[in-house]
Amino acid sequence: MNYGLNKVLHPVVPSFVCFDCVTYPSLSIQLRFISPVHVGANLRVKVVLKEVKDIKGGIQVVSEVTFEVEGGDKPAAIAETVALYYF
Repeated sequence: MNYGLNKVLHPVVPSFVCFDCVTYPSLSIQLRFISPVHVGANLRVKVVLKEVKDIKGGIQVVSEVTFEVEGGDKPAAIAETVALYYF
């Protein structure tokens, strides 16, 4: 299967945190492609929670998502995402 980073990015955002709420698709504020990912390479994804803000009826979560290539000296991509959770 061929998965581009744009298809991989959405499931990575921590939507598993919210069971009784409506989650809107995450928005990528900033996305930087730093190094190529070769076919067959293993990827690891690291998510850092940067900010949680109260909004009317829910919360807004800002995360930094880093895609690392196994054996690589720098990440493949870094994205800052925003997800909205309404309760």
